[in-house]
Amino acid sequence: MIKTIHQLVKVQAEIRPYCPAIGEKKRWLTYAHLNEEIETLARSFLSLGLNQSERVAVFLPKCFESVISIFATSAAGGIFVPINPVLKSPQVGHILSDCSATILITSKARYEILKSVLPVAIKYIVLTDDTDEYVSSSTVLSWFQLHTLALRDSSLPDILESDTAAIFYTSGSSGPAKGVTLTQRNLILGAQSVAQYLDSSSSDRLLLALPISFDYGFSQLTISFLSGGSCYLFDYLFAAELIRVVQQELITGLALVPTAWNQLANLEWPKEASQNLRYITNSGGSLSEETLKKLVREMPNVKPFLMYGLTESFRSCFLPPEQALKRPKSIGKAIPNAKIFIINANGEECEPYEQGELVHAGPLVAQGYWANQEMTDYRFKPSPNRINEVPSEQLAVWSGDIVTKDKEGFMYFVGRNDDMIKTTGYRVSPQEIESVIDKHDSVVDIVAFGVPHTNLGQGIVALIAVKPGLQVNDLLLSIRRFCGLHLPTYMSPHYIDFCIEIPRNPNGKHNKTALKEKYQNIFQEISSNLELQ
Repeated sequence: MIKTIHQLVKVQAEIRPYCPAIGEKKRWLTYAHLNEEIETLARSFLSLGLNQSERVAVFLPKCFESVISIFATSAAGGIFVPINPVLKSPQVGHILSDCSATILITSKARYEILKSVLPVAIKYIVLTDDTDEYVSSSTVLSWFQLHTLALRDSSLPDILESDTAAIFYTSGSSGPAKGVTLTQRNLILGAQSVAQYLDSSSSDRLLLALPISFDYGFSQLTISFLSGGSCYLFDYLFAAELIRVVQQELITGLALVPTAWNQLANLEWPKEASQNLRYITNSGGSLSEETLKKLVREMPNVKPFLMYGLTESFRSCFLPPEQALKRPKSIGKAIPNAKIFIINANGEECEPYEQGELVHAGPLVAQGYWANQEMTDYRFKPSPNRINEVPSEQLAVWSGDIVTKDKEGFMYFVGRNDDMIKTTGYRVSPQEIESVIDKHDSVVDIVAFGVPHTNLGQGIVALIAVKPGLQVNDLLLSIRRFCGLHLPTYMSPHYIDFCIEIPRNPNGKHNKTALKEKYQNIFQEISSNLELQ
């Protein structure tokens, strides 16, 4: 019985040792080779003194080294922390400090940028490329040096399915990113649940185009390894590159977020590109009906799976392909191993067409937020169907998403009950954006919020109060450059406006309700003006 994610690879290495497991560019690793690399690196971690549940952070683009590092951390009994490669040093520094990582796996260029924000808890930095200038350092190792530390005869520890395996960082409605803490069981059951309704098999070849730090992206690996299929790692800049790789690598399963699907829907799919494609999936935001119809028209034999989830409980719902065009706005029903409730303001389960908060219960629910009891208590509460006679808490995660259901039980997303911005597949904290822009010398006050955007889900608007007498054009350019230096692209405002004073409500807080109403159609207006030009 498979209980840990590294066992997924080990089992496949015994069943199909010479079959491809992961690919990158023109290289492929077989399951036997991948398993050998994982176990060697796990022994190297143990030689470095990695203790049970210590955190190993991986700050790399999608590559063999990032996958091997993650699964080796699991095999050594550590907790892996994948960090989105597009994050800037302030965000990376926060994550490293928050989880008290002791080992950082990264590249030379990234290490140089991070030097000023590295916390004291870091004992070793492992660079996956050239380390010539660090040869005398006792704390900076090359990928090759790390491998030489492995003791071939040493045994790996026994890992329990209840052991903490990973911390995935996700933005909240306020403050910096929080670490969602997941057990081995969370990850294994998540893979099994999705693989079940996708009907995954060893003949599948998945394209991993999403960040590994995104649970939706990471699950492409676990689903693939669970079924004995293969997974191709790919970073892209333009949507057309995706179509080329789907065709070139004979991809059967493609998982993306709405932003990418919107771009792909406007491109022509050669018959050869989709002839091997068995299914496509969407998560990280709703897919427009227009985009869905275009995709189905371009790929008539491909099954579309529309999914909804949150990092705190992996995946919650999916809409079967046969319902996609019938109910294109639905997020579907609960996936296997999930129990979904819609709870109203009185704490009661909603009737059909009554709006309430989506609550997810069951074994996919995370342990909570790393070192953040206050937010854990706020989001993780007793399950609505708990058995009072059972002493254990039976926790559920309260999503903050307002949904409704029809008489047949299909659910529909309505909105959020907090200020969270959902853009390009990411959940973004307005406060995190505000805290960065506020450091600009010319900024007196700043408020950030999301409004509807056709392609992004929500576009980020920043309204900034500035010192009088400044030239707006110069200031706009300066602030955009500042955001480019200190914020990842997906957090940078899509529209910036200036004012003397930001409106506030009677409680003295920014009046976001009025501001959202004022800027509700700003991106539609911008699009219309561009068309007129």
